[in-house]
Amino acid sequence: MPKVSEQYRKERRREIMSAVLKCFARKGIKATSITDIITESGLSAGAIYGHFGNKEELVLFVVSEVFDLLGEETGTNEPSAEVPHPAQLIRGVLARIRTEIGNPALLLQIWGEAVTEPKVRELFNRVYGVLSKQFSSRASLWFQEHGLSEAEADRRAAQLMPLLIGVGQGYMIQSTLIDSFDDQAYFESFENLLSQP
Repeated sequence: MPKVSEQYRKERRREIMSAVLKCFARKGIKATSITDIITESGLSAGAIYGHFGNKEELVLFVVSEVFDLLGEETGTNEPSAEVPHPAQLIRGVLARIRTEIGNPALLLQIWGEAVTEPKVRELFNRVYGVLSKQFSSRASLWFQEHGLSEAEADRRAAQLMPLLIGVGQGYMIQSTLIDSFDDQAYFESFENLLSQP
């Protein structure tokens, strides 16, 4: 039997993940069965179980991949580039979510899992730490560009960081549950609050 390459395994796992995300979006995490995933993916049960031992393993893999997406570096490291407004950091993360997993409502389900599942909670806390460092660093640069000393900018950024992440979480909740939600007005109101550092 020919050896399966690591690239092939990664591609197949991503294919399975895509099917899982569609099922979760349609039925929810708890209600989705392995049979649903097999049907959605078009793969055999053997193909699924060749990569994941059970549904719990599969859920943890998908959650980990989604959280890794959230924790990817935001913004740009180009020295000549303008440092984005802190609200743009959140917009960048949300844009990646929409591109990679579609409706951000899926994250609400994952957060629900984190309440009762220790492994999911651990993943959540890991990505929260990564985002905290990223947002604090970039917000500090933005404050410095607007006239604050490095020490004061760091202090303001540390104060702002929980709010930045909260704005992103609030966006996902409101955009999912409120029919009249205004995307543009939401971010404009936040930008206005920070217009004078």
